[in-house]
Amino acid sequence: MSELGLSLRQEKDRAEFFVKLLSIFKDKTRELPEFFGECPQEEEAVLIREINFGQDWRL
Repeated sequence: MSELGLSLRQEKDRAEFFVKLLSIFKDKTRELPEFFGECPQEEEAVLIREINFGQDWRL
């Protein structure tokens, strides 16, 4: 983006920055890696976790 003279630091450039960024992202991800075909399109997971409060709250 710096090669294009765009920076998030400049408020006036932000809208154009994200337009260009999205364009570049779509271009770079157009062809997905082969291993993506081995992954399910949807997956469901359930997490079971004890909730602790106060002194027992682990960070």
